[in-house]
Amino acid sequence: MAIITTKFTIGWFGTASASGEDNCESFNLTQKIGTYTNNPDTSVKTFQRGDSLTSSENNSAIETKAEGLVIYGYTSSGAPQVWSLAKEKDAFWPNLDFLGNNRGRANRNSIAFTKNSGGDCILACGRMYVIINNEGLEVDIPGFIPSADGVDMGRIDTTIVG
Repeated sequence: MAIITTKFTIGWFGTASASGEDNCESFNLTQKIGTYTNNPDTSVKTFQRGDSLTSSENNSAIETKAEGLVIYGYTSSGAPQVWSLAKEKDAFWPNLDFLGNNRGRANRNSIAFTKNSGGDCILACGRMYVIINNEGLEVDIPGFIPSADGVDMGRIDTTIVG
């Protein structure tokens, strides 16, 4: 288990058991951090809080903090992929009648990030991620292993020396 609270964290997602078995399950960012539902008649989007946000603050305060969370993943060729709550909020079909049943529904095809078969954005096993936590939100990501040599080396010092 990794509870992310620092502004910058670099690490790997996924673990194997002591016997070497791969027991990693992907981490669903859409469900565990949060997403939005959209009322197609009013175009009002409502934040749906994920259960990995451990704070007891109200949904409005949590939504504001979660908006500062940006996760960078990388493809096998090294191309960056980005997930954020802002991308989740924008990932809807337009509210146009000619789209029929898709009108106002979630459409994560526009988010360049690893997805599961349901279209939810996920942290995939065996990949490196950079997590930027601009608001200091406490996020529980089981299976995320900050890069480390000792106890607390998964943080980046942005102090300017000079």
